[in-house]
Amino acid sequence: MKSLLTLLLLALPVGMANAAPQSRQLARPDGGTIHYTLDAPPGESAGLLVLAQGSDCRPAAGNANLAVIRAAFPAYTAVIVEKSGISPDSPVQHGNSDCPPEFRDTYTLSGRIADYQTVLAALDADPAKTILFGGSEGGLAMEALAARFHPAAAILLSGSVGETFGDMVLASVPPQGRAIVRAGFEAARADPHGSTLLSGHTHRFWADALDHRSSDYLEATDTPFLLIHARPARPFRRPGPLQPHLLGISRPRPRHDRPRRPVAPARDCPPGRRLGRAAPARLLTRHGLIPTGGRRSPPAKDRPCCPGSNSMKPMCPAATCSGSCSAAPNSPSCPAPPN
Repeated sequence: MKSLLTLLLLALPVGMANAAPQSRQLARPDGGTIHYTLDAPPGESAGLLVLAQGSDCRPAAGNANLAVIRAAFPAYTAVIVEKSGISPDSPVQHGNSDCPPEFRDTYTLSGRIADYQTVLAALDADPAKTILFGGSEGGLAMEALAARFHPAAAILLSGSVGETFGDMVLASVPPQGRAIVRAGFEAARADPHGSTLLSGHTHRFWADALDHRSSDYLEATDTPFLLIHARPARPFRRPGPLQPHLLGISRPRPRHDRPRRPVAPARDCPPGRRLGRAAPARLLTRHGLIPTGGRRSPPAKDRPCCPGSNSMKPMCPAATCSGSCSAAPNSPSCPAPPN
């Protein structure tokens, strides 16, 4: 996630200095406190930028990734709402094993979305001048918020799209561990108010979050969304339908391994059969599967197509073999022409 965000720094304006961010509080209906941070630009604000971090419990006000996004919108007022039980100065370092008890006892995804709604109402935010940004779990929270608030735009980084939150989590687990995680999810559904921990969160959190489906929220609003996804590069290991062609093009056989055979004149081959070895490359290039500009094969018209030559034996119809197959008249793929 960080590598994607740092790319935004290349286009950031310089020279603008904001006033110090303000820490504010609001009362939650259950008696708790909502902590949020407001960071206004030095001049007139162009609108509101709502920022939501991912799944751990570290204070979002000090999140370096959110700081990169905030810097990309210097004319906007940024607002960061902390999770339940967290304040901007909470002494959380790891973000999982050292979460405070109040966070464990109260935090749910639905409660988080409600806290954002409370803050936006207190700020009298104009949906037409509001942009939402969320990463991972925060992306799902911003999708749900967009379906209720209908902002001008929303940016989602590394979140789910058409699947449920539970499906997204399962997809990130190695196949050999998915049965254990599924069993944990079922235990959470059977204990929706429990405090038993599962992967750093309580059964209460999981029971509330598992069935949130991104596509439901995307379909419930006309807000335009920018969805950003990436994954590490992986080697080409599993064979697919194109792999033999790609390997054959990129690593041709050495010349000394190829049999030396007489070459028939190209004029004896019908135009529709003059495909030659460049045919797979041309076909893949035409469909955008390999780039142009690399090493090119000789033109097809310069190569023969009949048995006794170096290519495309099966492509020669029998009627065209008599004048071009003298080197191999008895080839099974080039029968004698009819009388």
